[in-house]
Amino acid sequence: MIIPYLGARYSFAQKKVLEIGSSFGMHLFYWGPGSQGVEAREDAAAFTTALGFQTHRMNVEDELGTLPAGSFEAIHTNALFEHLVAPHLFLARCYRLLAADGILAIGHPVVPPTLTKWAWSALDLAGWNAVEHVNFFTPMTARLTLERAGFEVLEQLSPGPLRVHPFVARTTTGISASLYSICRKRPNYRYEKKRIAAFDPASCRDDLHVFRDEGPA
Repeated sequence: MIIPYLGARYSFAQKKVLEIGSSFGMHLFYWGPGSQGVEAREDAAAFTTALGFQTHRMNVEDELGTLPAGSFEAIHTNALFEHLVAPHLFLARCYRLLAADGILAIGHPVVPPTLTKWAWSALDLAGWNAVEHVNFFTPMTARLTLERAGFEVLEQLSPGPLRVHPFVARTTTGISASLYSICRKRPNYRYEKKRIAAFDPASCRDDLHVFRDEGPA
């Protein structure tokens, strides 16, 4: 349900969207003209390209920063964030790729409270604890992570309850096993000055330049 919701509420159906983790291109049919995919698997990228969508075959952690800055009106990604070694750097690159007021829709598992965790585990729905995951979030830590990367969180949703009503999806994030955060790029975001010296690794300067005050590192 999240795909039609993004199309209706945030005009993804009219926007040029970058689908990060585009798989076999199933979501790209729902986005606006010029939308593109990013996919690491050769077979999936080739299939999506054959469908007529421009698809960049790349490892997002190594190469996402090579795409042109400000070239997309929106970004959609799901079931990727929890796998990344450097989630903050990924968000910084998303910020750079988005045009002014661009929208980021990011979905990922969240760790539910203890009582709910037992219930989900009993139902064999403990996907947040998969061995492939290296990052773990709650709704609050996801919100703070996005805000510290330069995004305004417009809303957070449990994707499953969207089938019932958006209000239910917004009010069940605290017990859900997965989460979507819909965010807007904050213009001219800068890190606080006290963070510049502490977090300015040379290997990331090209990606983080939009956040930094000019001057020596």
